Amino acid sequence: MTSTSALPPFCGAARAGLREFTATHDELAQRAGATRENVSRALKRMERRGKIVCHRGRIEIREL
Repeated sequence: MTSTSALPPFCGAARAGLREFTATHDELAQRAGATRENVSRALKRMERRGKIVCHRGRIEIREL
């Protein structure tokens, strides 16, 4: 899975003007048809790049 697989929920939230949304890694994996482990890796990469901040059960969007 690439990081773009996890992007649709983020893009939708950003278009709606939301800066954060609630979702677990498992919920995102189910929506993307991926494993939780791969979603977690992709989210960690985006977090290291400063795009998002992951909190327990929610994700804050910094920039896309």
